[in-house]
Amino acid sequence: EVNYDLLKFNKGQNPITLAAVTFKGILHVTDQNKFLATVLNGIGSAKGLGFGLFKIIPIQDKQL
Repeated sequence: EVNYDLLKFNKGQNPITLAAVTFKGILHVTDQNKFLATVLNGIGSAKGLGFGLFKIIPIQDKQL
């Protein structure tokens, strides 16, 4: 499941557009070090605005 939103606003006289994407599914990690760095540091240039964050929830066997 993927949800996509565009947020548009002005910062002073400059128009700003940010894309917010939410993924819901099962993640298979192939590089543990890169995954950990990404979870700790986030993704993208809009982290100061609350973007680029992760919510990782372990799955239960019955959810597979």
